[in-house]
This record gives sequence, structure tokens and C-alpha cells, in this order.
Amino acid sequence: KSWEDLLNPKWKGEIIWSTSRGSGAPVFIGNILAAMGREKGMGYLQRLTKQNVAKSTASARALLDLVIAGEYPLVINIFNHHAVISRKAGAPSEWQPIEPVAAPVHTVGLPKNSPHPYAAMLLIDFLLSKKGQKVFQDVNYLPAHPEMPAKEVQLKPGGGRFKKANYLNPETLLDKGDEWVDIFQKLFVK
Repeated sequence: KSWEDLLNPKWKGEIIWSTSRGSGAPVFIGNILAAMGREKGMGYLQRLTKQNVAKSTASARALLDLVIAGEYPLVINIFNHHAVISRKAGAPSEWQPIEPVAAPVHTVGLPKNSPHPYAAMLLIDFLLSKKGQKVFQDVNYLPAHPEMPAKEVQLKPGGGRFKKANYLNPETLLDKGDEWVDIFQKLFVK
């Protein structure tokens, strides 16, 4: 329920996280530094190294599946909607937010020199429309449209499970991502 809870000796060797730059350990590290400040955050990360957190190149979804299968009791930094989707399918799955929740912001864009730019624009228009966002909502993903709530209100900030989110936009991931990866490599990859 708190960052400190992850340091409990009972979790030593029992936690796994993804090495993915965009959603795994580096994002967790960036969130810790933003939430705690550099000095306190680095101190926390130093203490977390003693937990021997397992590393995987697998996606957050795949790591949640390992938890569901009983291979690990905890995974750090999953997408909360994946836990809800699994639970609704009958899996023993739950997520616990620790505030502020790291929230990478995903984007959609039209690549330069796209072979079919008009078709791409139509797809983007659909994805951003209420009708397109309804597709995300229906499968328990988080709609981005301001007038389209999440199917499970608890999945968005202020929806009951958490209030604070640290939104990490693509510029932040680009600007600070190398630093977070370096910290991850230095502290957790030996």
C-alpha cells in the first residue's frame, strides 16, 4: 500500500518488474524520483536493490500473467486495467495503487511520408472520437476522450482507488528516459 511496503524483507526475491523503458522499471524509477525528490528517491532505490527484484523483458501484461500463475506474488508497474480484465475473466488478480501512480501518456500520430496518409487520418479521427473511445471503454482500457469515463471508474485518478497520478508524456520519457535507464542499469543490473 506504500513504497515502504515494497522494502519489507518478506518480499525479498518475490517481486518482478519489466525492463521496458516505456512502462517498466525505468518509469518506476522516474516516478520515484519525481515523487520523492532526487536525494530521497535515490536512497529509496538503493534500499530497493536489497529486495533482489527479478527482471524480465516481458510486457507488463505477461508479468501479470506470471503473478496470476503463482510464479511471483508481486509485480511492480502494471497497467491497472489488465488486472481488472483478468479478474473479470476469473483470475485471482488485483492491483494496488501507490500514489502518485505512474501514468505514461500514450499518443497517436501520423508518420511523415505515410504511404496512405488519408486512411491514417481517418483511423486517427476514429480512435479519438467518442465511438472509437467506446471501443477502448468496452474492453476495460482507459478512454482518453474527456467525455468518456472508464468502464471501471476506479481505474482513473479520482475514481475511488487513487487521486494522484504522475503523468509521463512522451517528451518526459524522451528527455529523462536515458537517465532512468542508467540508474536502473547501475543499481539493479549487476
